[in-house]
Amino acid sequence: MKKESKPTIRETHRKFSISKKRREFSNSLLKSLVKKPSKRLKEGEIYCIKYNSNSKPTDKWHAISIFYVTEIHLKKIVGYNLLYLPTDVLLNLLDLANDPKKKKNDKVAIIDSEFVKKPYVYLKKELETQFIVSCALVERDNWGMIACMEKSVFGDLNPKKLERDWEKENAAKPIDESKKEKDEKEVEKVPTFTVEENLNGNEVVFGEKAKTVASMMQDLGYEDEYYFDI
Repeated sequence: MKKESKPTIRETHRKFSISKKRREFSNSLLKSLVKKPSKRLKEGEIYCIKYNSNSKPTDKWHAISIFYVTEIHLKKIVGYNLLYLPTDVLLNLLDLANDPKKKKNDKVAIIDSEFVKKPYVYLKKELETQFIVSCALVERDNWGMIACMEKSVFGDLNPKKLERDWEKENAAKPIDESKKEKDEKEVEKVPTFTVEENLNGNEVVFGEKAKTVASMMQDLGYEDEYYFDI
């Protein structure tokens, strides 16, 4: 018996573009932040993320995001909030991100090169890991629903105001060294996550005790996987 193939992202989008399941799917993502929160954030995946910070002008526009993670660093993750993308551009991004024939770095390079121009540059965001309240993985089988889901349940999505605050945030300004030093000390007080690096890309691991490079290598014997101390 021939195995039935899974619908593509675009087939799912066409099927549910006018269905009541659009809102059901959106609501399920919000509920998953409470019922099924993820312990990991991995490069190349999409998450529903609750973010609680007012340190930057654009933070309020990403309080709840559908976030495609392109980079993971010691104290931040980088990616794109898909809630602000028009449908045609979003479908192109999802197709590329889901393409098994392309390497992760190649996908990121293509997306970054396409999104350096306005208005898409406003959608790239750095989220400080200490302010991530909760996150939930959007399974790849459901990526087609992202392009047709009901966005109103995610709150006020105002691309014009996001653009205004992005311009404000990225305007040249002097660095307040005293504030910078204070912020760094505050970050040091909340070591609630570690960063794990492996051949498939970096991951943020929440709620686990940080390990040193030496202890990780001693425990596991691997040289291509390690934890950073935070």
